[in-house]
Amino acid sequence: MKKGAASLPTLLLIGWFSIFLASCSGSQRRFVAADATMIHKGDSQQEVVELLGQPDAMRKTSAGTEWYYYEKHRPFYGKIPLLNRYVGKEKVEALMVLISDGRVADVLYYVPKK
Repeated sequence: MKKGAASLPTLLLIGWFSIFLASCSGSQRRFVAADATMIHKGDSQQEVVELLGQPDAMRKTSAGTEWYYYEKHRPFYGKIPLLNRYVGKEKVEALMVLISDGRVADVLYYVPKK
């Protein structure tokens, strides 16, 4: 073997490691349960937006406006074609913040059942 030339196993190992590291990247995950602990009754609407950002959905009710924040989780192996039907079921977390008169009136964290 020539000095400075990489062997095939070394190149394969580097390639595999690069693919493995690339699979770890992805979109930023929201931790809805932790977010729920930061919101308190009486907080202003602006404080909620500063902490959580704009809501994913809104609904007007007689009690005020409900803001919804969602996060969907799916394990990495749930993204494998054909295999994803049997493993890696999606889990959804939700946070509802009730805004009344510009202030938080209620906060509810839940995991919807399918």
